[in-house]
Amino acid sequence: MKQHFLRRLPPDTEASNVMIGKVEYLDTPICVTIRLTHSILLGDITEVPIPTRFIFLFLCPVASRIGHVEVGRAASTLFADEMFYQAAYSATSRAHLIQGIDRFLEK
Repeated sequence: MKQHFLRRLPPDTEASNVMIGKVEYLDTPICVTIRLTHSILLGDITEVPIPTRFIFLFLCPVASRIGHVEVGRAASTLFADEMFYQAAYSATSRAHLIQGIDRFLEK
C-alpha cells in the first residue's frame, strides 16, 4: 500500500513533519518551526520515504489546557496548503511566516 502511494507522488515531493506533545518538565508552551536548508530523509518519521523540509514542534506542560492536538491539526492544515508552503519556503523572518499565515486565513 505504501509503495502504491509513493508512486503517485511527484519526484520532488517534500514532507512537513508536525510533532506535538505534553511534557512534565515545561512551565510554558514552546513552538518551533524549522526550515531545513536541504531536505533530508528522517528515517521512519514519514509514512513513505520522502525527504523532510519543514519540522513543526509544539510542546506544552502536561497540566496545560491548551488544545495541543488542535494546534497540530492547524499546523498540518497550513503546511498542506500550497500558498502557505511557498510562503514558508521563502520566508526570511518570523514576520514573513506570520504574513503567510495571514494570507492563508484571508482565503
